[in-house]
Amino acid sequence: MYKDEYVISDIHERSYMITNRATKVISMVRPVLEENAIQFKPLAYIIFDIDVARFLRQNKNDQIRFTIFDQKGNMQMPANLVLDSAQEQAMIQLVTSDKYSRTVYDSFGLPRNMLIHSDLEAFAIDLIGIRDLSALTWIIRVYLFVIVVVLGTALILIWPISKKMANDILKPMAQLVRECNEVASGIKLEQFSEKESREIAFLSDTIENMVGRLSELTNQLAEEKVRLS
Repeated sequence: MYKDEYVISDIHERSYMITNRATKVISMVRPVLEENAIQFKPLAYIIFDIDVARFLRQNKNDQIRFTIFDQKGNMQMPANLVLDSAQEQAMIQLVTSDKYSRTVYDSFGLPRNMLIHSDLEAFAIDLIGIRDLSALTWIIRVYLFVIVVVLGTALILIWPISKKMANDILKPMAQLVRECNEVASGIKLEQFSEKESREIAFLSDTIENMVGRLSELTNQLAEEKVRLS
C-alpha cells in the first residue's frame, strides 16, 4: 500500500537514471509499504519526476516567462530567457518577501518588467512570472516625445507673442508707473508721454486728466487762501 505522505524534492539532476542524467527535475517521492506490516519499512519508492525545462516550455505566451525557485534558492529558467543582475536581484527579493508583485525599472525610470510571485506550497517551489513591459515603455517614450514636440512648438509660437506683449503693454505700463511716482513725489509733469497701446493710452490720459484736475483744485485752494488772508 501507499503511505499517505510524500516528499517533494528541490531542483536536482537525475543522477540515478541511466539516460538524461543532467536533466533538471523536481521529484515527488512516495514510499510503498508492505500491507499489514508491523514495522513501517518501505519496500520501495515511487518517484515522479517533473522535467522543469519541459514544464517551462509549455508556456506559449511570448510576453510572459516563468522562473522556478526551490527551497534552497536554486533557480531554473527557460533557455530563451536572459536576465541581468538587476532583474535577478529583484526576483530574489520578491521571493524572500511577502509581496505579490514587483516592477523592475530601467536607467531612465521607465518600467521594464513586472514580476508576479506565486507560492506553490504543494510542490514547495516559488513560481515567478516575468511580464515584458517593453511595449508599454515604447508607448511612454512616444508620448514623452509628442509632449516635448508640442511644448517646443508652443514655446516657439509663444515667444514672439510674449515679446510683442512686453513691448506693447508691459513697457508702457512701467513708464506710466514711473510717471505716476514722479507726480506723487511732487514733480510737476506738463504732459504724460504718449503710449502706443490703446488701452494703456486710455489709462494714461485718464490719470493725466485726474492729475490736471488735482492741480487746478490745488491752485484754486492756494488763491482762496491768499484772498482770505
